[in-house]
Amino acid sequence: MFSQALLDALTALDDEKFVDERTATAALLATPPLGADERDEVRQEAETLVRAARRSARRQGVVESFLQEFSLSTREGLALMCLAEALLRTPDEQTRDRLIAEKIASADWSSHLGRSDSLLVNASTWSLMLTGKLIDPDEERAPTCRASSAVSRAGWANR
Repeated sequence: MFSQALLDALTALDDEKFVDERTATAALLATPPLGADERDEVRQEAETLVRAARRSARRQGVVESFLQEFSLSTREGLALMCLAEALLRTPDEQTRDRLIAEKIASADWSSHLGRSDSLLVNASTWSLMLTGKLIDPDEERAPTCRASSAVSRAGWANR
């Protein structure tokens, strides 16, 4: 799968990470400086890497798009952050359900609908908005889904 030369280079690189700093510095100082052709080759490679990094920085990933849409400066972003943090610490399912219902129902998801360039972020926004409309966080027992209540009343739950 990998060439032996690549494996040898990786092994040598791995061995170098634990070299004493003084030894490494002395070896670098003893290395002759690069010639004009070598410096030009390094500069060209660096420019190629910088151009590629700048191009890829213009394209956001899903997480970056989600964080941009729901930044901590918005009520919805704060709700998601609080929810994520609290779910890590919540021991029981009933408390988690109430927490989710409270945070999802309290935000204005519709204000974010269609504002992102990301289809996944817009679909997530729509899902959060729909969920916020279906759950009832004010019930004394665990929050319920209005859709499931409607399904039960219609008699479709046991089919």
